[in-house]
Amino acid sequence: VTVVSDEIWDDLILDDSCHIPFASLDHPAARRSITFVAASKTWNIAGLGCAAAIVPNEDFRKQWRQAGGGLVPMVNPLGYAASEAAWKDGEPWRQKLLDVLKYNKQLAVEAIHEIPGLSCIPPQATYLLWVDCNEWV
Repeated sequence: VTVVSDEIWDDLILDDSCHIPFASLDHPAARRSITFVAASKTWNIAGLGCAAAIVPNEDFRKQWRQAGGGLVPMVNPLGYAASEAAWKDGEPWRQKLLDVLKYNKQLAVEAIHEIPGLSCIPPQATYLLWVDCNEWV
C-alpha cells in the first residue's frame, strides 16, 4: 500500500496540537509514502504553482518521476522564490494569520452553535470548518 499524505496544511495548527508527519511514524511507512508540502495555503500563494513531493524511497522516487513525466509541470520560478521567502522569512506573518484564524474560528463556532440543528467540532488546524447539518436532513 502506498500512502499519499497531503501535508500542505501543516503550518496552520490552531491549538496546542502538533503536526505529526506520516513518514515520521516508522521507517517502513516512510518507504511507501509520498508526502506533499507547499507554502501555498499558509502564505496564500497557491496561484504561483509551487509544491514538493517528498519520496524517501529512491526506487519509488524514480517510479514517481517516470509516472509523472509530462503530467506534472515544472516549478514556476516566481512560485519557487515566493515559497522560499515564505518558509525562510514568513514566520511573523504566519503568526498574525494564526491569530486571525483562531479569532474567526471562535466566532464561527459560536454562531453555528446558536443555530438550532447545526453543530460543529472546532477545528484543530486550517481555515476550514465542517458544519453538521444532519438534524436538518
